[in-house]
Amino acid sequence: MKKLFLIFLLIAVFCISLAFSSSIKETKRVLSQELTDERDTSIASFEKTNKLAEHGDAQAQYNLGMMYLYGEDTKETDKLLKQVAEQGLIGTFAAPGDKLYTLEKPKKDYTAALYWLTKSAKQGNADAQLILGRMYVNGEGINQNYKEAVKWFRKAAEQGNVDAQYSLALMYSLGTGVKRNRMEEFYWCRKAAEQNHKKAQAMLGLIYSENQDYQEATKWFEKAAEQGDADAQHDLGMMNFRGKGIKQNNQEAAK
Repeated sequence: MKKLFLIFLLIAVFCISLAFSSSIKETKRVLSQELTDERDTSIASFEKTNKLAEHGDAQAQYNLGMMYLYGEDTKETDKLLKQVAEQGLIGTFAAPGDKLYTLEKPKKDYTAALYWLTKSAKQGNADAQLILGRMYVNGEGINQNYKEAVKWFRKAAEQGNVDAQYSLALMYSLGTGVKRNRMEEFYWCRKAAEQNHKKAQAMLGLIYSENQDYQEATKWFEKAAEQGDADAQHDLGMMNFRGKGIKQNNQEAAK
């Protein structure tokens, strides 16, 4: 009799657990559907982003954290809300005069930003991991902590986030939050440069120049200079002037 009772009890617990799990999934589905249904006509809503974030959506948590980081009535907040809208998460960018309107914008709040960005970062959102790393570097909403910054930069960099790769290269170059390591600096700098990050390309040019590989240095300076990087343009001019890696060309150097 006791065995039978235990079996019934286990079945009941399983059914309740299954129903609870289904309820959570259904709530998230309904919220997502509610937001998607408004794509053609709605105004981006901070409130809806908040609801979705509270139900565990990593992208919504990132968006919400960024809204708190930028604060109200800023161009960055409007830009973010437009991007969010275009993702179909909270409606679409559709307003008179091509201007984004929103029902509500949060006040700048580093503590709230840190809270939501951490939640998103822990779910593997690379963009959130990058911003979280920057917050630890700058001490925004939290005590400055370079080791934590390196940790989050690395997580994002390993997912291919180009800005995180460049940031990690800088940390290794400066020995900030991590022991200085030129091999790691080169590795992550090259990763970012190959993804067309102009600052990483300029930095990679310097690394090759320091190691007297002037042909490679010139190649990366040119790539960065073509994207308008002023430092790379200066360094490329000096390479032209000195004839390092290329034939000396004073006319090109003077440009």
